[in-house]
Amino acid sequence: MKTSLILTLCALLLLSACQSGPMPIPPYTTLPPTTGCCDLPTVTPAQTPAPPSETFDASEMVTIPAGTFWLGCDPAYNSNLSCLKDELPSQSVQLPEFKIDKQEVTNDKYAECVQAGACTPPSSLVSETREKYFDTPDFADFPVIFVSWKQASAYCTWAGKRLPTEAEWEKAARGTTKNTFPWGDAAPNCDTSNAIKAGVLETCTTDTQRVGSYPGGASPDGVLDMAGNVWEWTASRYVANYLPGAPEEALTGGPADLYRVVRGGGWDSAPLNLLISSRSFDPDFHNSKNLGFRCAMDSLVP
Repeated sequence: MKTSLILTLCALLLLSACQSGPMPIPPYTTLPPTTGCCDLPTVTPAQTPAPPSETFDASEMVTIPAGTFWLGCDPAYNSNLSCLKDELPSQSVQLPEFKIDKQEVTNDKYAECVQAGACTPPSSLVSETREKYFDTPDFADFPVIFVSWKQASAYCTWAGKRLPTEAEWEKAARGTTKNTFPWGDAAPNCDTSNAIKAGVLETCTTDTQRVGSYPGGASPDGVLDMAGNVWEWTASRYVANYLPGAPEEALTGGPADLYRVVRGGGWDSAPLNLLISSRSFDPDFHNSKNLGFRCAMDSLVP
């Protein structure tokens, strides 16, 4: 799935415009330990945005305890699946405590940000099988899609949060064990994730599903939909041949960066893309029918 990125910028832009899902990722050395968050671009809306409404509830977030976890793919603990080069080596990484949304950001939550003037509407209001999606009450608690990295970042900033770093996302999905998928090592099925069924070329559904619909696929800390439903933006930018031990700023970058890592797979993803260690990326302006996000934040100091 992941091929070498030896293309010109023009070719990359053309590829992004044509494809409907995340781009394949080229060979990558390894992801280094992450110790903090990133500085996200400042969003300057046309009008002063209203703060999040009273419906925002920080209790909808899950606290991920401080400590070490296993980042990357370990061939000995990967359910007999191959580890791709950009997922190696598996390494022990220390992270401070943080919080992450229990579920993916929904249409109704994102609509609040649009109404407040801090977010722009998704580039499309439809989904794969629905002519009306974003602005339809029947799908209010379904994941928002067709939003770029910049739009996702703007929402998290408005909500008093931020996008999770790649390492934070992986710890929230894995916990402290070397499990292959968020729920453990068993192959994906339609009780654990909204994606392609293991062993067959058939999707469990033909579109996004209501967030939290797969409690059997919860991570060890209780985070839902970390595999399937929609790919999720992270704060981390893609860097080829990234060297272990480089500063966090080199990983997360700044507003001028183009490629951002996406994680988790979508409703039309194969089991290989549901692996906790599986990585892909998209240009920060990209949006699609199977790409959404969730937010994170530093733990509040009492």
